[in-house]
Amino acid sequence: TKWNEERQAQISYIKRPTMTFKKTEVPKRAHPTTTTMLLLLLLQLLTIDNVASAKRRVKNDYPPRFKEVMNAKLEQSLQSPIQSVISSSSPGIHGRRTQEENKAQNIRILFETTALENTIANADAMTKIRGQAIIDEVLPTVAFVFSQSLKVLRTKLLNIPKDACFGYFTNYIPEAWMNPGLSDVDLVMFISSFETLGNQNLCKSDSGLSTLAVSSPCNLESTSDRPVVGFANICLDANTLGITNGKVNPEDILMMEDIVQHELTHVMGLNSALYKYYRSAFDNSPLTPRRGGLFGSQQSFNTKTFECVNGQSSKVMDNISENTLVFKEENVRVANNQVVKRGYYEMVLPTVTQVARNQFNCQSLTGARIENQPTSNDCIGSHFDERYFFDDIMSALYDEHAAYFSPLVLAMLEDTGWYLSDFEKAENPAFGLGRGCGFVKKECLIDGNIPNYSKGYFCNKIENTQYCGPSHHYRAKCDLMRNQNPGRVYFPPNLSDLGPQFTHADWCPMIVNSQVSCDNEQATKIDAIEVFDSASRCMNVEMSNGALTALCVRAYCDQKSNNFVFNIGTSTYICGIGDEGKMMPVTAGNKSY
Repeated sequence: TKWNEERQAQISYIKRPTMTFKKTEVPKRAHPTTTTMLLLLLLQLLTIDNVASAKRRVKNDYPPRFKEVMNAKLEQSLQSPIQSVISSSSPGIHGRRTQEENKAQNIRILFETTALENTIANADAMTKIRGQAIIDEVLPTVAFVFSQSLKVLRTKLLNIPKDACFGYFTNYIPEAWMNPGLSDVDLVMFISSFETLGNQNLCKSDSGLSTLAVSSPCNLESTSDRPVVGFANICLDANTLGITNGKVNPEDILMMEDIVQHELTHVMGLNSALYKYYRSAFDNSPLTPRRGGLFGSQQSFNTKTFECVNGQSSKVMDNISENTLVFKEENVRVANNQVVKRGYYEMVLPTVTQVARNQFNCQSLTGARIENQPTSNDCIGSHFDERYFFDDIMSALYDEHAAYFSPLVLAMLEDTGWYLSDFEKAENPAFGLGRGCGFVKKECLIDGNIPNYSKGYFCNKIENTQYCGPSHHYRAKCDLMRNQNPGRVYFPPNLSDLGPQFTHADWCPMIVNSQVSCDNEQATKIDAIEVFDSASRCMNVEMSNGALTALCVRAYCDQKSNNFVFNIGTSTYICGIGDEGKMMPVTAGNKSY
């Protein structure tokens, strides 16, 4: 079966938390079952996350030609899909209803780390510590998170040949994995830290974007098309994991967990090379029809001309049905007040669509947008769009606070037809939550003005005013400046050169410059009432002189009463959901706010 060349491995722009936490047995980080609510003094009710804390932006880029090389390998591997024995009375049936009837169980992921162990065995002391932390702490936690979040029709045996994963890991595959087969495992992930694979450089580093990790699905199961073998290569030299007293810092462990979770999700489903293999979650029928192969050969797909969203010309590729992905166009304003059409793809799977509707409180949505500014040569896109899903773990570029393992991610995985998702394990993203159809159907700025649905997410002034970021874990300034030549214009013609440095959210200016994390105990206060520690959250404030600013104060969500509670000095203030949008007078000493 032919694989397209658009996406076999993914770019990770991963957040980095800086909170401290008590070390416990796996899992070290639990997923909240509800999202905490934060009442802004000036703007609106938004969500914050009690788990994720302040993180700095970490960027990642794939080395040249990696995807092309993987494409050739993947195309070859699918001529011999992995054979398995399914733990079910109905072998090969993976639909949701059938899975429920057959009592699908928590997915079992095996991280095969011999390649990584061999690399760090001959490395310097610091690299050994980093590599061992990945093996001992990061991978067990990721395996636990996915096992608690996803169920699958388990396999009794996977027959994995020596040349699985393109022959790159032949030395690490025992003969017994083929005969009699690997038991009690549903997905094998090879974890390595190679500088090269064959003639392909894997870890590039420069002054701009560096490679943190690369990944790819390698082999699919023969009856369900579910990915059962994949790999992730972690570039230890590029990952600046801090070490204190011989141990990787807790915040860096969390960063690595997110890197691996992001890459693992690509291997398991969110990958343009896998879209055509998705199956109905109800009856296991392929969502994209296949042609029967001759004389027992593999089934193949009809071809279709796809409009690329990455600036490339259209491409003829294997078909992806419009019950999975739909191409759409919108009118956008560019330089010289010109209006042009710009295309994007929308994932229209049923659970994905309903979750997107619920997330934004817009029941007329028809799906979830896929990136139309791909960070690779992907014609279609393999991340959720940054403009709408800025803080989702599966957006392409991650802000410091963007690492929500969201309901949308679980919906996408369930809609592949391969998994059952436990949505109580998800974390609601803060970005745009409940803001209505305007947030997702209209522009982020209207003639340079901030509409109500955009307040707290986007900004429109070149100034030093501090605002809270979308997750309320930091305060920052508006990312906006002159002479930017933006690819999309949101200001009047005389200000059409205004634009952000962070361009991947459709050139919408955001509150991301000069970030000050509320849990950074070394941060400089801009007002006496500020408190910086792990219990602090950002609140937008109007000073007594009318000036606007943002301050970090101690705050928490009372889950039982659904109240937001914050402390100023020795005084405690309570905001209820009915107080949304109201101003709350606060006094501290001789000052009022």
